[in-house]
Amino acid sequence: MKIRHTVYQIPALVILCSMMFVGQAQAAYDIIDLSSFVSYGGSQDQGSASYDNTSGVLTLGTDTWKGFDISSLDFGDNSTLTFDFKASAESEIQGLGFGIGSSSTDVNSSNFKPYTYRLYGVQTNYGANTSYSYTGDGDWQTFSIDLSSLSTKDFDYLVFINDFDNDVKGGSAAEVAIRNVAIASTPIPGALWLFGSGMLGMIMVRRKIS
Repeated sequence: MKIRHTVYQIPALVILCSMMFVGQAQAAYDIIDLSSFVSYGGSQDQGSASYDNTSGVLTLGTDTWKGFDISSLDFGDNSTLTFDFKASAESEIQGLGFGIGSSSTDVNSSNFKPYTYRLYGVQTNYGANTSYSYTGDGDWQTFSIDLSSLSTKDFDYLVFINDFDNDVKGGSAAEVAIRNVAIASTPIPGALWLFGSGMLGMIMVRRKIS
């Protein structure tokens, strides 16, 4: 009877550990409030932006740089930035960056430019990271950007960019839309929780048998 009682404890342990995993996964995400933005880069930001409460979409007009305060967030070794992105056309620089310091930080300074990602745009000499590319079809595209290389930095702003100067050849005025922005730390996979709970249950069985 003791052995049977211990065996019945295994499913309970599995459920308990699964609940622990779910709780951790939910707590790992920091949702970025796209309705709360500031002008970024001083005179670099010449455009406007709007946020739609119903759809949760931020729209950047031509020649726009908008920052979001992330000074309270810490990037872990496994942090990831996820978001949906689309552009109506290819302009000069369309992407994002992380800034250290105030919202008036020079976008060509060492506190910003080394931490930029060019997703789209004709200006190929800007954007320290070009590993992520927008397809250019005008539809939504989901990005998941690995931030592990930035874990030692303390950033103050996440900045979305839709830069366009009228004298740029090859590009055109465009709108950029962004939604579902979140920074997440990768949780321990659920399989590991289940494996650990199963092992714990088997150990308890063996102890009862012995």
